[in-house]
Amino acid sequence: MCVLTTQAKTVRYRTVWRTDPATTMVIGWDQVSGVQPIMYFGKTDHGKNCAAYPSRQTPSKVNHAKGMKNHFIRLKNLEPNTVYYFVVQDSEGTGRRMSFKTATDNINDRISI
Repeated sequence: MCVLTTQAKTVRYRTVWRTDPATTMVIGWDQVSGVQPIMYFGKTDHGKNCAAYPSRQTPSKVNHAKGMKNHFIRLKNLEPNTVYYFVVQDSEGTGRRMSFKTATDNINDRISI
């Protein structure tokens, strides 16, 4: 079920490379309120329509520290040099659509961070 009328209370998003930056990504965020977050994602931008995204995943790790409830999702088997779009839905609604791009797997390509 996708709820589009209310906003998920998620903040401080970040993307993290831990292993192969061309095929993996870790998405982290602070879950201010709401429960049972699910991240919906894919290579096509469907805005906040989470039902249209082909993939979904729940957090594999939750860390409570310094007043924050940090949730982390580890994505694998992604395509290199590809933009992925995602939204997080929780018991209070669906957050804003965000995106990230995997790194190239060509050692001759230049990257800038």
